[in-house]
Amino acid sequence: MTALRGATVSLLGKRFCLATKTGVVLATVREKLLETTQPPGAPAGNAWCLARDHFDRTILYAGYLDHGIIRSLDGGDTWEICAPQEAKGEEIWSLASSPWKSRAIYAGTSGPRLFRSEDSGQSWEEIGGIRNVPGAEHWSFPEPPHVAHIRSFAFDPKVKEVLYVGVEEGGVLRTRDEKTWEALNEGLYEDIHTLLPSPQESDRLYVTTGAGFYLSENAGLSWEFIETGDRSYVVPLAVHPGDQEVLLTAGAATPPPGWAGRKGASAFVFKSTDRGKTWEAAKGDLFPLRSMVMALAFDPSDPDRVYGGSTHGEILISEDGGSGWELLGTTKEGIRSILPI
Repeated sequence: MTALRGATVSLLGKRFCLATKTGVVLATVREKLLETTQPPGAPAGNAWCLARDHFDRTILYAGYLDHGIIRSLDGGDTWEICAPQEAKGEEIWSLASSPWKSRAIYAGTSGPRLFRSEDSGQSWEEIGGIRNVPGAEHWSFPEPPHVAHIRSFAFDPKVKEVLYVGVEEGGVLRTRDEKTWEALNEGLYEDIHTLLPSPQESDRLYVTTGAGFYLSENAGLSWEFIETGDRSYVVPLAVHPGDQEVLLTAGAATPPPGWAGRKGASAFVFKSTDRGKTWEAAKGDLFPLRSMVMALAFDPSDPDRVYGGSTHGEILISEDGGSGWELLGTTKEGIRSILPI
């Protein structure tokens, strides 16, 4: 348990599922405390990503860099292994639930490789063709063993056959049939972190990278670099569920090797109210943070409430759509992904 700050009565009992460097953790808001537990079936290990089924909110997934994929069918209380055997030994860097079909889940791995399950992870099929894209032999990643991976997914909001993936470091790819792929990297820095579409526009895509935020208004055929101040290493990205004009991201002053320095990541959360064309640093005495905000998530029960998770285990909260922030509480684990449940 850790001390809780700034919590309102309405948050008591609120639960979060966290992907942390020690495994999947459940955090619950108690009076004056943030209670954390490791749920049954969730292995200790290097958890990186989370996803929730679009149609059944009790189905959750977590991806590990060292333990494959686990799932929960009861809202996070208990977990079980459901990793594809074909991906045994691969690092799981991204998970995404299909907005078109219940119980369909996609997993992106090192390699890079892509897998799809249509039965909540009971069985998996590999989607090939990614490594046939021209230039794929040059994809890499700075840290050993220098293998690129699928870091993010984006589903077209209008055309269910269209799927985008972001490769770190290899850029943005698109498929229309889950067999053949094309690279969409004109004007884009190819160190992809998060890739999202505008909720109602097929042609509008957003990407965070190791060199800043990029916007495409023609379905990825070309990209425009957009300034986010002097914090160009941007990672998370979230679109307001009730107002597609509003986007949030977070940026650090340097890439991860610099976060061990005297100032740490020196991170800020940034907000755009014009669909990513301009950005403003969020308010609050918290900033700049020594830690990096790796995850941002809107609360499904209150669209103006947003949570952030940091590399030092901090859970941040904004109750005005991301303009002002407070520290809700701190866990002992570095947070990579956060889901309000």
